[in-house]
Amino acid sequence: MKYFLTLIISLVISLSSIAQSTRIEYPSFYIVGGDTLGIIISMEQAQALDNDLELYSLFEKMHISCDSTIKRYVSVVNEYNNQVAILEAKAKSLETTNQAKDDQIGELNYQILNYAYELEMADEQLRLKGTIISNLEKRITGLKLQRASYSIGTGLVGVGIGILVGILIAH
Repeated sequence: MKYFLTLIISLVISLSSIAQSTRIEYPSFYIVGGDTLGIIISMEQAQALDNDLELYSLFEKMHISCDSTIKRYVSVVNEYNNQVAILEAKAKSLETTNQAKDDQIGELNYQILNYAYELEMADEQLRLKGTIISNLEKRITGLKLQRASYSIGTGLVGVGIGILVGILIAH
């Protein structure tokens, strides 16, 4: 019995190994006399191909409506790209305007500083004006005294010369 059972098991194993070695891998070409007449596929592969063909026909039918949708998406994306470009241009314009305003503010601040300096110099001149006027009044007074003394001196010299001439004439 053991011998018989061993023989059956070895026969089954040998048949399964032979079946595996002669097993055809699918898909394979059907060749007769060196010419390829077709292709051999399994049932599962045939069903998968049938499903793929059905999907392909559905995709072809949908392609017509997909085409317009793609164009619409391209149109919408293009509109958004245009809007982005417009917004970027506006942002650059605003940055340029902002920079121009900053430059103008800087220039105005510089002018304010210059005006403040000129105002300070004018205040200094006003403070010095009183000193300058009092000095000029002293100089004018001095010049008047000098002119008066010259006039008196000239008058005295004239009177002295007149007296001398009168004495000389009288003698």
